[in-house]
Amino acid sequence: MTPRDLAVLRKLKTRSDRGEQVQVDRALRNRLERLSSAGDAAASIALAWVVLTTRPRSKRRAEELYRNAIRGVNGNRRVALYGIAQLCFGSGRMREGMAFLRRSGRLGYSAAQLQLGQIYLYGEKVRRSLAEAEYWLRRAYRSGSAEAAMWLGWKRDFDDPGEKWREAAAWYRRAAENGVVEGMFNLAVCLERGLGIRADAQAARRWFEKAARAGDKDAIRKLASLSPKAGLTSLRASGTSPARSRARRSRRARAD
Repeated sequence: MTPRDLAVLRKLKTRSDRGEQVQVDRALRNRLERLSSAGDAAASIALAWVVLTTRPRSKRRAEELYRNAIRGVNGNRRVALYGIAQLCFGSGRMREGMAFLRRSGRLGYSAAQLQLGQIYLYGEKVRRSLAEAEYWLRRAYRSGSAEAAMWLGWKRDFDDPGEKWREAAAWYRRAAENGVVEGMFNLAVCLERGLGIRADAQAARRWFEKAARAGDKDAIRKLASLSPKAGLTSLRASGTSPARSRARRSRRARAD
């Protein structure tokens, strides 16, 4: 693929991630088809995204392309393995999907490692294992996933409240400082209530404001409920942790 092709695909993916309908130029699609047929794994992965995103969509064709990418002469094998895992989950092939997801995670793909950590944390489709969750979330964090830091804090907060607040708050701070919106909100709650960290109403409000500016609806509602002069109202009496108070919003790993 040419640098121009890559730039076009990145723009299309950005639009697709915003929920827009996208279509790929026929000439670009034909180039991807030719490169994929010649064994170019990167082109196969890009084409798989195209057939999953643009009409007419074909999950079967996408899986064929991802499988070709595993055997391709170049490209990112771990991305192809991750792609196959998602298609397996979507068609109810849970055991097969987990096998591909683990292979991708072992090759160092942070998205696969993060999803494995989430799956084991909630025991969805597998037996719950906090040790496995910790292992994969830490690997994801070391692979560069700031979101994994939020989940490592969530794990301590959700599973062992009262015992590991300091660790939870530290992980939330790492996530927040790296731009993870839920980390911002959870850090603000910890600062507001003095959970694992010294209570600081002004710092809490700053993090609520940052989360609100990033579009977090809970943070927006929180700020709207506060009087500009009253500062933050303590919620210690509720006894609710950040994880438990937001459980309804948890982006639990889904194998669908």
